[in-house]
Amino acid sequence: MSAELNNYLKTLPIYQFKLVDGSSIIGKLVDIEDDIVHLEETHEVRYHENSKQQVELTMHKWMYLSDEKTTQVNLNHVISYSELNTTSKQFYSKSVLKAKIEALKDDLMEDGNKSLFSDVFNSIIEGLDNQDSGSDNSSISDWDFGDYNNDRWNID
Repeated sequence: MSAELNNYLKTLPIYQFKLVDGSSIIGKLVDIEDDIVHLEETHEVRYHENSKQQVELTMHKWMYLSDEKTTQVNLNHVISYSELNTTSKQFYSKSVLKAKIEALKDDLMEDGNKSLFSDVFNSIIEGLDNQDSGSDNSSISDWDFGDYNNDRWNID
């Protein structure tokens, strides 16, 4: 990871929230006012233990049936929250960027520009797929956005 990207990611207010129902969500913190947390690009994170040596993280758009960019969470539903580390911010940012590129590609394909932009977008997405998380102990694999903006991060 470049020093510029690392410094940029450190400034982003991306937080993880543990909710009273046991779920975890990640989002860009916009504001906290009147007991309401305002988040952008909110995703739910689930942890799956594959073996004693490996945990798989899956990330889904939290309000996947909505086109809203900003969501609100009542503080009464939050157990705790903390800012993500730089590696996790990179993974989250890359996931959100990839979803936006996929959506833009789909929109352009619907408008009849199939051949014009298809190769460009595919090369960008393939470039994102082939990038690791920047850590020696983790790798990003199995990108699968489908309709629910799924993302997987295997931690060895």
